[in-house]
Amino acid sequence: MIAYVGNWQTCPSDAQVDSYSHIVIAFAVSYTWSPGKNVCDTTCNVSAPPTCGNTVRQDLIDKWRAAGKKVILSFGGAGMGGSWSGDQNNCWDYCFGKESTIADQLVAIIDDQNLDGIDLDYEYCYDVAGKQSGRCAQRSDLYYSDDAAQNFLDVMTASLRTKLDDLQASNGYSRGRYEVTHAPMDSDLYPSSSAYFQILKERRADLDFLMPQFYNGVTRPHIDGVGSSGAGSQSAGAMFASLANDMFDAEPNKVVFGFCIQDCSGTGSNANAGQAVTVMSDLKTIDSGEFECHGGAFFWVADDDIGGAWSDAVVAEVSQTAGCSTTAVTTCECHQFFFVCKVFG
Repeated sequence: MIAYVGNWQTCPSDAQVDSYSHIVIAFAVSYTWSPGKNVCDTTCNVSAPPTCGNTVRQDLIDKWRAAGKKVILSFGGAGMGGSWSGDQNNCWDYCFGKESTIADQLVAIIDDQNLDGIDLDYEYCYDVAGKQSGRCAQRSDLYYSDDAAQNFLDVMTASLRTKLDDLQASNGYSRGRYEVTHAPMDSDLYPSSSAYFQILKERRADLDFLMPQFYNGVTRPHIDGVGSSGAGSQSAGAMFASLANDMFDAEPNKVVFGFCIQDCSGTGSNANAGQAVTVMSDLKTIDSGEFECHGGAFFWVADDDIGGAWSDAVVAEVSQTAGCSTTAVTTCECHQFFFVCKVFG
């Protein structure tokens, strides 16, 4: 159960975080907030972010980690620039070509604040000449190109993996390995036509898991059901299958299903606890139970998880198969002249 914490919002209570396995601090950015359009740092300098309540709360980070939770920094978010109509922000443009320097800054923040990894939340364009034609009208022709955006996603992922591994070797980090993940929009995850999908597939060894946003975009699993479309133009179940089996190597445990609690009413994407429980339960039944050992759930945002009620309900469902990927399970089917066996875990 992974929760995003908006670092401008109220710090979550103990009751809220009790069922979280990961807390994602959102966001590290390279802009100063301003109404209408954020003021971009043209050198893409990333400042050390607050934890919550617009304040660095090292005491909370240490408390959460002492309770066994992993605390991850998210770099990006909608304020860096989005691929939806009417968005004015284009701060990503100024980051292209500066991948190594940005990775150094992020790794330094992780080391300084004693964090457990990094999430890239990129919701901007990367393929204007192709599938995304007509989007991101705010982009700067001086800095933006499809090649530059795609190179950024590729090189940042690889660079963060390498630099975090180097950090671990130098500081003795002992909680597994530093985690690297992305949180792409579902509309950027078409396997046949998305450059972002192909980049993540090539970099899958660098990723510990993936957090697709099954809200705001092309899927509405809380309305349609996880295996169907209707309110959404695509099936979340079919997209989950492509991520588990095409992007990763039959590893549904690396795909964490994303929800929005209250902040997505404009797109009809808010999922209450009952709807989210149904989605996570049904996910385990589609394709003959192939995804029973899924990666769990994440949600936006902790401030909307009042008293931890939403997360408590969903984690009660998710926890029924928690840890299933740590033990190998073999299932076999008898055919006329041979057995077909599958090993899970």
